[in-house]
Amino acid sequence: MEGSFRRKFRAKLKNRNSRPLPAYFMFVFFFMVFLWIVLEIPPSKTYELGFLKFPAIFIFFTDLYLFVFFLFYFLLGKISGILFASAVSLYFLLRFAGLTHPIFLVIILSLLLTLELFFYRKR
Repeated sequence: MEGSFRRKFRAKLKNRNSRPLPAYFMFVFFFMVFLWIVLEIPPSKTYELGFLKFPAIFIFFTDLYLFVFFLFYFLLGKISGILFASAVSLYFLLRFAGLTHPIFLVIILSLLLTLELFFYRKR
């Protein structure tokens, strides 16, 4: 009886500490796409998908979010990945909109810290 509990506990502990391997591959893929976007695509380029037209900046921000999400998902976990990716994307969106005051960075960092502590306490 004691041995089976110990084996189950060790298996659960081993699964918890293992890193999600698909997240690593997704991180590498989105990092390469991110580098390609930054180096090759001009920001003013417009893409057409059927009747929709959208600028390349949408692709940049989407890939930036996914790149940062999978990086922090691989390193710290899913919730941390979502929070850090949202914070980085929000900061760059504010910079893109011309809101460059340092107080915005402080607000985003404080919001990130607050949410991280909130979710850390729930675990």
